[in-house]
Amino acid sequence: EVVVEHQHLMRFRQAARGYVRGEFGQYISPIISAGYGTEFGGYKLNALAGYASSGGHVDNAEFSIINAHLNADYIAPDKFVFFGGSKTETTIDFARKGYNLYAVSSAPPERVTTDFSAKIGVTGEYNGFGYSAGGGWAGLGFSSGGRTLSDNALNGHLRVQQKWNEAIVGAHMLLDLHTFDGRAVNFMEAGGFGEYMINNWTLSGLLGLQTATTSAAITQGGVHVAGKAEYRLSPLFTLRGEISSGLGNNSFREMILRNPYLSDSSEINFTRTHILTRAGVVYHPTEALGVTVGLEYKMVSNTPLMLSSGATGTFMPLYAEVSQMQLTSELAWALTPKDNLTSTLAITSATLTEQPSAVVPYLPALLLSGQWHRTWSEQIGTQITVHYTGARQADTSKTRELSGFLLLSLRGEYKLSAQARVYVRLENLLNSSVFLWDAYKERGIFSAVGIEWQL
Repeated sequence: EVVVEHQHLMRFRQAARGYVRGEFGQYISPIISAGYGTEFGGYKLNALAGYASSGGHVDNAEFSIINAHLNADYIAPDKFVFFGGSKTETTIDFARKGYNLYAVSSAPPERVTTDFSAKIGVTGEYNGFGYSAGGGWAGLGFSSGGRTLSDNALNGHLRVQQKWNEAIVGAHMLLDLHTFDGRAVNFMEAGGFGEYMINNWTLSGLLGLQTATTSAAITQGGVHVAGKAEYRLSPLFTLRGEISSGLGNNSFREMILRNPYLSDSSEINFTRTHILTRAGVVYHPTEALGVTVGLEYKMVSNTPLMLSSGATGTFMPLYAEVSQMQLTSELAWALTPKDNLTSTLAITSATLTEQPSAVVPYLPALLLSGQWHRTWSEQIGTQITVHYTGARQADTSKTRELSGFLLLSLRGEYKLSAQARVYVRLENLLNSSVFLWDAYKERGIFSAVGIEWQL
């Protein structure tokens, strides 16, 4: 996976019992993480925490990250009339990131984001009705160069369904209420849905009314319409199709997670999908092999395109209408009991509908990745990853092009005992010049070693 450097960190995993992991890499880049899981009184708990930092591969590229995660599952006993047998899940997440806008050569501003979220959800069944409900709070604090802002949100959802003859019908509701930099930014949807299975067909549909308020206090209305179909042609092939339209949710919190160099003057708007169509075929001759090929076309207005703000080292979203065609392919193949191969391919063509000669920035025409994982013995395992990203434009007028790049990475691990293992990571072995965002160069060759102890 290609990610911005300061987002390299603990990829949290379930702590079956517990673990402690330590890693040290080039540029004085330590990672420390730990997790523990337990069950008692009907509760299943998983807690994880970690710290990562780096001195930076270029001047002012140092960063630090602190993460914490807590998850609790509870299945209610059958003695409770309404909630008996239901599953309640509570999740709390915290992340603090400190980094610099190192594209600015002189006195680059430091940024600190603090992200906290807490949510609770319950799923179950009562008197023939299935239900899923939840709510939560999320808060993002941001500070940079003396400027502070926040994006706080209350959200909730409800979904109720019942079997009616051979179909499943139900209703749904979604609320996402934000206070962004002192302004209300909201997204709401309510409607109904249904699913019907007959012979080799599975058909589903959704209809919902939507309303959204942008950071500029503009209220938008929409109708969410979606339909899906799946046809099991034979034991070897499954055909899938989908069509939809409607508003899409958005927030400052979501955009800065995608682009950590987002401008603090960004406005929040909502995508409007005029039409999205997908068609695909799945080839599954055995449990060991699966191939998916799909074709997608969509026309979406208010798509946030990230454009450089120049000397500030930040990116401002330009909301524009985009027409895009994309061909995708995925492969998963357990070649032998010791060898697993995966690959993905995406070929994309996109234009701005109001300016056919313009291009969509940071969208490569070709993305290709492959991964080979091999277990050589009970003690030794390796993983080789290849990722190619084609050339991209850094603006809509084709005045600045970011070259394509090939990433080759290797990971090897050795099991010292039933509890302990050591590993080594070698990334970007070809020392490719990688720019995910204009003026922000990623790491070249990078190596790290680590040890993990299972409790």
